[in-house]
Amino acid sequence: RGRSMASSQAKALQAADGGAAVLELLQQTDQLHLLNGWNPDNAAGIAKFIAQISALNKGYPGGLAGYKAKAQELLQASATGDNPFEGMTPEIPMGCKLHYGDEEFEKFEEGGLAILEHVGFVLVAGGLGERLGFNGIKVALPTEITTLKCYLQFYIETILACQRTASIRAGREVKLPFAIMLSGDTHARTQELLESNGYFGLEALQVTLMLQEKVASIIDNDGHFSPGVDWEVETKPHGHGDVHYLMHSLGVAKRWRDEYQTQFAVFFQDTNALVFHAVIPALGVSAKEMYAVNSIAGPRQAKREMGAIIKLTRPDGTSITNNVEYNQLDAVLRDSGRYPDGDAPGEDGMSPFVGNMNQLIFHIPTYVEVLEKTQGLVPEFVNPKYADETRSKFKKPTRLECMMQDLPRLFQHDEKVGFTTLTGSGMRPAVVSRLVEAGIYSKALAAEVLETDINFYSPCKNNKADGAAKQKKGVHPSSACTGEADLYAANCRQLLSIGVTVHPPTKVTFGRSPEDIWIQDWPHVVLAPAQCLSTAHVSAVFPTPDKVEISPGATLVLEGAGKIVIESLKLTGALTIRCQDRDASITIRNAVVNNGGMRFEEVGDDAEEVFRIRGYRLDVKAHEVWESMEEGKVIDGAA
Repeated sequence: RGRSMASSQAKALQAADGGAAVLELLQQTDQLHLLNGWNPDNAAGIAKFIAQISALNKGYPGGLAGYKAKAQELLQASATGDNPFEGMTPEIPMGCKLHYGDEEFEKFEEGGLAILEHVGFVLVAGGLGERLGFNGIKVALPTEITTLKCYLQFYIETILACQRTASIRAGREVKLPFAIMLSGDTHARTQELLESNGYFGLEALQVTLMLQEKVASIIDNDGHFSPGVDWEVETKPHGHGDVHYLMHSLGVAKRWRDEYQTQFAVFFQDTNALVFHAVIPALGVSAKEMYAVNSIAGPRQAKREMGAIIKLTRPDGTSITNNVEYNQLDAVLRDSGRYPDGDAPGEDGMSPFVGNMNQLIFHIPTYVEVLEKTQGLVPEFVNPKYADETRSKFKKPTRLECMMQDLPRLFQHDEKVGFTTLTGSGMRPAVVSRLVEAGIYSKALAAEVLETDINFYSPCKNNKADGAAKQKKGVHPSSACTGEADLYAANCRQLLSIGVTVHPPTKVTFGRSPEDIWIQDWPHVVLAPAQCLSTAHVSAVFPTPDKVEISPGATLVLEGAGKIVIESLKLTGALTIRCQDRDASITIRNAVVNNGGMRFEEVGDDAEEVFRIRGYRLDVKAHEVWESMEEGKVIDGAA
């Protein structure tokens, strides 16, 4: 009966427009089982199936035959427990370790600013906020609730700040390209977010939206595809490595090289608001060292669920520098014999291998060459969940996956692949001494919050319960509330590093359940990207930093692309200084602000999503706003 049913479905498929070619493809790839049990009279379903198979075949280099062959190869290796890095010797790779705020850091920051006219930006944004408890696209999440500015707006305002800086330095108008990889789940909503907000200031022609297709799910080691409902193949995401395939197949990388004269492209992910603190100096490193690939990395705790950047040397002496995922890292290190304790801390308590932050800078001319050779296909892997020890049956369908940070494995041995990591507090000893002598910080508190490394990696991806569980294990929660708290902390630490007096944070927990996360609640300082793109930018805003004091619990918001100069200010409460037009300016001197300000207020499960996923909302008691829409405005408290 199954054979006759399949025959009737095959006949119906063959008779449909375009169906004969699809039927032949199914026969060639041994996928005729898909037709069993489907209704041969469902004309609409058959048409949809033809379109789906055609898209799946077109969307993978080598088509579905290539996809199946690769799946069989990787599934065989997985079933026998093959180690993809077997025989390779792990070593600490070549890289540049910068210390935030020192002379070398500022030199590389200047180097990054100098090449901004030749930079493009690529955002990977295929995810929804379901894991966070947010019913929307992740790039629509607010970076913080003081201004409710979403991640996408924040990123675009940073690109505009880079564009403005590049234009001033080049003495001409510069346009920087921006590409976003989206999924079927996020494409329409991201496009609507952009269009309804005028692309947040970018021109529509500067923005390329790249739609990532899914791949067929696989049910066994022979590479058979998983049937879905009537006339449909079950599909799953292929992974963010598809960004390279799309940059190649849509001609984006080549167009940037030829039309924009792009030399470097910055790849970053959807919810890490701290990334651009590291991007500018890392660009300076890429330009000086001529890295073909530069991974922006950070200090890594041993055992943390974070990949590590490792140099792997083959027996013939050639090597690759690449990310090794945390679930493979311990075995790779132990098997080499060099690291018998595996993923263990070094003398300083941290892993000797820096952590991958999934922020990459590619040298575009070299990148285009690699894409031409590989057709944009990144090394893939499978991660089947086996039903038993025979490793022949799966608990649920699997698929091929790929990650964008694995493309460097395909670069030639003589092409420089390195990393840039940022450590350090940025604090000058004289500033720390002044704050301690003034009684604002005790010596112990200064050591705890001023002399520790600034955090440049704080993704927003876990809900409160999962984040709290990680925090109890000594791992960063990577949740909405910590993403916001770390953004305030980074801004405060940036001001402290140049000499502004910022009062210390307080440790706060919203709620008393096991699902609650504690944060270090610094004054809520929100800096527009145009005001804080580099140390030089921040210093221009605060030319006399020792005359500016931000009290505990205060809120300071700087908005806009215009020129803001704060000569002297004592802030207790909430103040927004707004200078939107890039030709406008405002100068603040002898100013004292003292009002009721803004505070976080705990909320329950009935609160709006953006507040519920944090555990608090903003309670505004009083808020002063100073704004300039003209050049030369001065607010003088002594006048």
